[in-house]
Order: sequence, then structure tokens, then C-alpha cells
Amino acid sequence: ISRNSFIGIGFSYGAYLTQMLHAKYPDFFVGFVSINGPYDLIKFIESSPPYWIEVINNLIGNPTTDRDLLVEQSPVTYLKELVKPMLIIHGEEDGTVPKEHSQLFVDGVKEFNESVEYIVIQNEGHNFIDKSNEMRVFREIVKYLRKLTGGKVDVE
Repeated sequence: ISRNSFIGIGFSYGAYLTQMLHAKYPDFFVGFVSINGPYDLIKFIESSPPYWIEVINNLIGNPTTDRDLLVEQSPVTYLKELVKPMLIIHGEEDGTVPKEHSQLFVDGVKEFNESVEYIVIQNEGHNFIDKSNEMRVFREIVKYLRKLTGGKVDVE
């Protein structure tokens, strides 16, 4: 596997994983695209609906008893290591992972990395329902991939 030859792309939990890969293995990647991701696990748990808490505590962790682990496993902990270009996309009305998660993440990353693009999709939640918005997201991703690869992205 050659270094600096991959592009990480993820949605929701995949966006979280994409940015953890960015933090831990940046040399393998040209850049990253993350959509509607939770980047601070403690904030994610604390902003989740009460009826999710038991499941989240079992699957992700408890913010009281597992705090150190959740901090260690959150991309926001590694802002200085997030050095590659990235595109962050988030639905304005996301009720699963509120848009503020991406906004705080982008603001933090920009202190160390100017190669961050952030797009908020109006009138959309966690999943893009409006087909015109969904197509806009795909167009933005393709445009970004072409930028990262010098135009070597074929969508056919």
C-alpha cells in the first residue's frame, strides 16, 4: 500500500471513523470527506435523546465512567494531527448528530489546518431526503475529489 494514495470518505459513524483514520494514519491519505459525523463522542452522547442513552452507553460508552476512553477515541482530541485537506458536509436540521458538532469540529481544525471546506445543506436532516440536495452533495464530493486528485476522478 503506497502512502498518500487514498481518500477517506464516510457518512455518520463512517464520518467519525474517517476522521479517526485521519488522526492516526494521515500519511496514507490525500484527503478526507466526512458527512454528518460525530467528532466529539462525549458531546454526541450528551446531545442524544434520552431514549438512546442506554443503547449508546452500551455501544459507545458512558460519559461518566468511560470519559477518558471517549476523549481518547474522539477526533476532536487530535485537532493538531488533522493535517490533510478535508471536506465536511452537514445537514442543517440533523437531529441525530446536530450540525453544531461539525461547526465546532471545523472551527477547531481550522486553527491548525486551513485546508478545510465546510458545507451546510439547508432543509436537510441526518439523511438527505430531497433528491436535489442529495445530488448537490454528490456533485460537491466529486468536485472535491477532482480537486484532490488533479481531475483524475471519473464518475461514469
